[in-house]
Amino acid sequence: MIDSFINAIAANVFLQAAALWIVFDTFLGCVRAALQHEFNSSFGINGGIRKAAMLISLVFLLCFDVLVEFNLIAFIPQEVRAAMGLQKVGTGEFFAILYFLYESLSILKNMYRIGIPMPRWLKTKIEGFLKDMTGEMKKL
Repeated sequence: MIDSFINAIAANVFLQAAALWIVFDTFLGCVRAALQHEFNSSFGINGGIRKAAMLISLVFLLCFDVLVEFNLIAFIPQEVRAAMGLQKVGTGEFFAILYFLYESLSILKNMYRIGIPMPRWLKTKIEGFLKDMTGEMKKL
C-alpha cells in the first residue's frame, strides 16, 4: 500500500509542475523582497507556511486518490483535455492545476514588480489585475 502511495506521488507530473512553480515563485518573491528592501520574517514565515501547506495538501490528495478513485475530468474544459491528452483527473491533479495557476499569477506579479522586461500587453494586463484585484498598485 505504501509503495502505491510513493509511486503515485513520484510519478505525478501535475505535482512536479506545481512544486516547480512553487519553488520558482518563492525564488522570485525573495529576489523582489531583497531588491525592494521588504524582507521581513513574519511575511516570509507566512509565505513559507502557505507554500508548505500547498505541497502537503497535494501529497495528501494524491494519497487520497490512490484510495478513492475520483475523476474530476468534467471540471476541465474539453479543449484543455484534448490538448493535454487527459483521461482522468483526480483531486490531487485538480488542486495541482489550481495551485499552478495561482502560482503563475504570483510569478507574473513578481516579475512585474522586479522590473523584468515583458510584452507591453502583458504588463498592462498585470497592472490592471494588481489595480483591480489587489491593493498592490497603491504600494508601488
